[in-house]
Amino acid sequence: MSGRFGAEDLVANLPQSLAQGTTDRYTACSVSMCNRNTQPVKVGIAITSTVNAISGLEYIDKDVELLPNTVLERTGIAIKKGQYITVVSDGARISATA
Repeated sequence: MSGRFGAEDLVANLPQSLAQGTTDRYTACSVSMCNRNTQPVKVGIAITSTVNAISGLEYIDKDVELLPNTVLERTGIAIKKGQYITVVSDGARISATA
């Protein structure tokens, strides 16, 4: 499978799931997060077992500073059935795509 799993315009401090694993085999994904602000923000990426929620141990990136008008991209993120790629930001105007 190829293509876009999901895209979100993030709401500050609200975890949002971009992709859901659909098979028992792993699916590899890339995640891009773009800061469209004039101020830096902190962002996080997690592999979660619950949609739209992140617990502390699920992060693969946490509190990464994303400068204004820059992109954070992570490749090779693998999820399987029952897992989600979930992202969060401490500010608005962040685009996220898996």
